[in-house]
Amino acid sequence: MKALLLEDKGQLSIREMPLPVPSKDEVLLKVSHCSICRTDAKMFRSGHRDLIMPRVMGHEISAFNPENGKRFAVWPGRSCGNCPLCKKGLENLCVNMKITGFHRDGGFAEYISVLRSSLLEVPDEIPSELVCFAELLASGLNAVEQQEIVPGEKILIVGAGPAGILAGLAFHFSKTKVSIMDKDPLKIEKCGVFSKQTGIEIKNDFGDMLFDMTLNAAPGTGVFGECVKRLKPGGTLYFFSGISWDGIIPVSVLNEVHYRQLKICGVYGNTRKQMSEALEIISGNREIFKELIEKKLKLEDVASAMDEVLSGTKFKYIVEF
Repeated sequence: MKALLLEDKGQLSIREMPLPVPSKDEVLLKVSHCSICRTDAKMFRSGHRDLIMPRVMGHEISAFNPENGKRFAVWPGRSCGNCPLCKKGLENLCVNMKITGFHRDGGFAEYISVLRSSLLEVPDEIPSELVCFAELLASGLNAVEQQEIVPGEKILIVGAGPAGILAGLAFHFSKTKVSIMDKDPLKIEKCGVFSKQTGIEIKNDFGDMLFDMTLNAAPGTGVFGECVKRLKPGGTLYFFSGISWDGIIPVSVLNEVHYRQLKICGVYGNTRKQMSEALEIISGNREIFKELIEKKLKLEDVASAMDEVLSGTKFKYIVEF
């Protein structure tokens, strides 16, 4: 099969690889689409805590069983099911977690072997390319579920890339009043159709307005500081995007957490249940998600697209097989 192999940082190459051999609890799937996540681009450039190379990346996967044509979204986690966190339903925090595209080969290949327990059957009405949005949308739903939200509370998402937009949608469909802020006028203009479809306001500044919640959807320390600054006393910051390796958060920002009794809530990955909920949202809002596709690519084009994905200025690039 044809696959895109990350051999080392900055080194991607198309390879002919043998078909994966499924174990007794796995199934061999044909990949139809796999979107490029900004995390993929960061791993390509800088590596990652959980990445084991060489590796076929790709964890936002739409695939089908070549024997019967059934289509699936793939929850990328492989949790143990036995640790205390798994038993609490927090399998995304499993101490023995293995992640598709990080620890195991992922979706930038023609075929993939996946645990049966990680498969979510796709409703007929969802086009296969839109299935790729389920994983990142589910991560936004993970944020939503971290605390009880009173309908009508306001959240500010800082960063209008795909992560910020999909996190915004997750809160939007939970009856939260969502605003998105980004300093790039081209990104704001790009989001015009999305803003009209959803009623989510996207601006480069919100004056002196304070919010019940904020979420950082970009890796800069300045974004994190903006999230702290924009909170009402007692508010919650969803720590959604990891900080860049060389980032330093000023003590003055951290002290605001103390003085205004703010809460910082970490958000990492998602659960199988949250991915199922994401598919339901996509099913009922297909036109919104269609607008969030930047471009469909061939596997050979992925390496050249990585810098644009990393810039955060584009919507979703989706590899189509």
